[in-house]
Amino acid sequence: MFVIGLVYSSIFRLTSNILILYPFLTPNGALFTQIKEGLSIPFPATYGFLDVILFAIIGLALINKAHKKYASQFVRRTA
Repeated sequence: MFVIGLVYSSIFRLTSNILILYPFLTPNGALFTQIKEGLSIPFPATYGFLDVILFAIIGLALINKAHKKYASQFVRRTA
C-alpha cells in the first residue's frame, strides 16, 4: 500500500490534477493486485487497460494538434 501511495502522490504532483488518478490508476491498481495475488486476468478484462491507454494517446494527440495550430497562428500575428 505504501508503494501505491507513493505512485498516486507522484502522479498527482506531476500533473497537479486529481482527476487523472481515477481513470489512470484504478485499472493499474487492479492489475497490481492481480499480479501480487498470483491471479490470472481474463482476456476481456484487459479491454479496460487498453481503453485508458488509447484515450490517453488520443488526448495527447488532440492537445498536440491544438498547440501546433495555436502556435502557428501566434507566429503569423507577431511576424
